[in-house]
Amino acid sequence: PLDELEKSMNAKDAGMAKDLVNTYLARGGEILSLMKLLAKCVLREDAEFHTYQLIDACMNIVRRGKLSAESARLVAIAAARYVAAHSPTDRAELQTFSIASRLERGETLYASDE
Repeated sequence: PLDELEKSMNAKDAGMAKDLVNTYLARGGEILSLMKLLAKCVLREDAEFHTYQLIDACMNIVRRGKLSAESARLVAIAAARYVAAHSPTDRAELQTFSIASRLERGETLYASDE
C-alpha cells in the first residue's frame, strides 16, 4: 500500500492519496511509517518551504501521540493530499531539467547589465 501511495504522489492525485491513506490505516498500517514516506516524497522533489513546514508540523503532531486514531488519520490524509496536490508539475520538472542541462553545458542563464 505504501508503494501505491508513493505512486499517487508522483501522479499528483490528491483523491487517490486520500483513499490509499484511509485503506492503509484501516488495515492497521503504522502512521509513522506513512508520515516518513510523505517526508521522503517531499525531500525527493524540489518542494517549497511551506511544504517542508507542513510535513514537519504533521510529523510533530503525530509523534506526540496525543491524538485519537481518527484525528491522526485526518492529519495523515491532509498531509498526503497536500503533498500530492503540490508535487511539481511536469512542466516544472521539464524546466528544471532544461536549466540543469544548460548549466552543465556552461551556458549563461541570464545576462548582467554591468
